[in-house]
Amino acid sequence: MDKLWASIWTFIQDPNNRATLSWIGSGFMVIFGILAGLFWKSKNAGKNDATDNQPMNNNALDPPSVKDLIKSTAKKARQYGIQEGQFIALARRYGSTAPENFAEALAELENALEMVHRDLQHAQSNPVSGDNAAVIARVDNLNKAGQLDQAAEALKNAIDSELANQKNRQARLLELYDKGITQAVFTRNPQDAARYALAKLDIADPTSTADRFEALGLEQDAWVMRGRDKGLNFDLEVAILLARDLTHRAQDAAQHGVAFNALGIALAELGAREGNSARLEAALEAYQKALEVFTQKDF
Repeated sequence: MDKLWASIWTFIQDPNNRATLSWIGSGFMVIFGILAGLFWKSKNAGKNDATDNQPMNNNALDPPSVKDLIKSTAKKARQYGIQEGQFIALARRYGSTAPENFAEALAELENALEMVHRDLQHAQSNPVSGDNAAVIARVDNLNKAGQLDQAAEALKNAIDSELANQKNRQARLLELYDKGITQAVFTRNPQDAARYALAKLDIADPTSTADRFEALGLEQDAWVMRGRDKGLNFDLEVAILLARDLTHRAQDAAQHGVAFNALGIALAELGAREGNSARLEAALEAYQKALEVFTQKDF
């Protein structure tokens, strides 16, 4: 045995044999790597499938219904790329109803997971920019951490702030529109005055179409009355423009009759004052259109 080891040692020490030894060593490393890979693969065979169905968080404090929900949906949550904290929080939220109706809770949780998945896809293809980017990023981060209620509160605060800003913006616009009407009087520009008056109505009465139509009718009548009583041709010109807009906003026969009657009154008043036959003829046409709707019994 000593002679054998002495021969091996002599072989190793010989410089002429180093290339051979290097080749033998490389071969052993390759063989060792293959064997190690096969061993690892055999040891973990079937483990990945089992892991897909394992709960992301097996909290002993969770009731059985929540654990069952987690186990039933963990694979889908992983496939969707949902963060563990968000997934667990959703499972616990919907799991609160599971004891009464597990099937319903499972369906609602799966729907919530699909919504998270769609939201993630939408965020990737349509990233939010501008003022909302920071808000949505904060909400998303809170959701991913499983802080669903905090995310909802952050979103609610952002919406309330935006609504407050919108109201302030509308108030500022109303002030500017009022100033615009005054400036239109200074420049004697009835088109601008009518445009600003319409813009004010659209902000002040953003409810139903019928309400906006009635509000515009009252505004138009105020311009007619002021123009007639104070002898202001400018106001009658604005009233004519508002009445024409009123005819475009009419939704039914009755509103068409009201609109064309208002237009006829404004045209007739200004036409008579100016002695303008074209305006008087236009007034007659407007009255005729109104009479197509109204009958004698309506008056």
